[in-house]
Amino acid sequence: MFEDYEDPKVRAKTVERLGSGGRTTLLGPGALLETGALARRLGMGRALVVTDRHLVDGEALRTLRQRLEAEGIRTAVTTDVTSPPLESDIQAGVRVCLGTACDGIVTLGGGSVHDVGKAVAVLAAQGGSVHEYAEDALGARRRRVERKLPHIAVSTTAGTGAEISSFAFVTETAGHAHAVLHDPRLVPDATVIDPLTHTTMPGEVTAATGMNALSSAVEAFLSLAHTVQSDEAALEAMRAIRDSLPKAYEDGRDLDARGAMAKAAYQAGVAFDEAGLGIVDSISLVLSSVYSLPHSLANAIVLPYAMAYDAGSEDRMRQIAEALGKKPGRDPAEAAIDAVKRLRERVGITQDLGGLGLDEDIVYLCADRILHHPFMRRNPRVVDRDGLVGILLDALGEQRIEVSKGRIEGRP
Repeated sequence: MFEDYEDPKVRAKTVERLGSGGRTTLLGPGALLETGALARRLGMGRALVVTDRHLVDGEALRTLRQRLEAEGIRTAVTTDVTSPPLESDIQAGVRVCLGTACDGIVTLGGGSVHDVGKAVAVLAAQGGSVHEYAEDALGARRRRVERKLPHIAVSTTAGTGAEISSFAFVTETAGHAHAVLHDPRLVPDATVIDPLTHTTMPGEVTAATGMNALSSAVEAFLSLAHTVQSDEAALEAMRAIRDSLPKAYEDGRDLDARGAMAKAAYQAGVAFDEAGLGIVDSISLVLSSVYSLPHSLANAIVLPYAMAYDAGSEDRMRQIAEALGKKPGRDPAEAAIDAVKRLRERVGITQDLGGLGLDEDIVYLCADRILHHPFMRRNPRVVDRDGLVGILLDALGEQRIEVSKGRIEGRP
């Protein structure tokens, strides 16, 4: 897979260097081969490689370890990562890290792997528990991140943006509480996004993670904290996802489409790290922590219903519709929502939350926990319990969405 990119002169033409603030992001075919040099520059002597069981026998992990070891960096590996990640996964990683005297973290995988790696990098260096670093509903936390082990994130999916964000999401074992860790120091010191590692993703994973990236871009664009920079990144991500996600879904070996999706996920991550997220991720993160639902798939299902609730700004909805290739017409919100639904269906996502095993009892059980999620602070419209329950009930089964000044009409 990587043989054609062994020559550094070839990689110089295919790998794009992004990033700011002293952090490096390498994006393009062959970028994985730069990981050893990055680790050496970060001063790693022994690296803990955090990955998941699906990648243990793959070429990406073998190549990664070879590149690290070629630079004199010894490796230890942990695969104790569940989705969503558990506090016990992090505790296991810290034990391996300290027990093998690792002085750096390299994560290889998707969002859950990177979130575990971020937390291990902090706890191995600074001690404490996940709960101490987690935000409450007001954004307060008991302990701040003051130091961590150097961390390189190598992405194998195009969706969550976790490889370049300052967030980590963990399910605490006590009471299945969902913990949000947020600190600028959680951002990996270097990020490697190589679309070659994405080509083996199954179609359903490609679809769900791609729609997750779209959800992040839309939420960042609608966020109360949006900026000029986050708007630009979010809209660029939407345009690229519109054009490239169906191609990557239909042909996983389409390297151009994989590369475009990789960059789109990066841009969506930049956007939400700047502007924050809202009701969609609040819902999906709580549901995934309590009922082990696939986070990306839950985002894809909930997104159009949340957009209907938040459809207060015609200008913002018009820009979303246009970015997704839809003429806004008289009702920009309806156009934007229709574009999201059509894209979702084009990549084979036709489920609703009911199809994932949820029912009305679960909706009412989780409503208060979702309302108190930290992400709700930046949602463009204040969410009350009735409004939230309405969104969830709609997402349980396919119903016609009608938008009128930000309110859903026709709900039974």
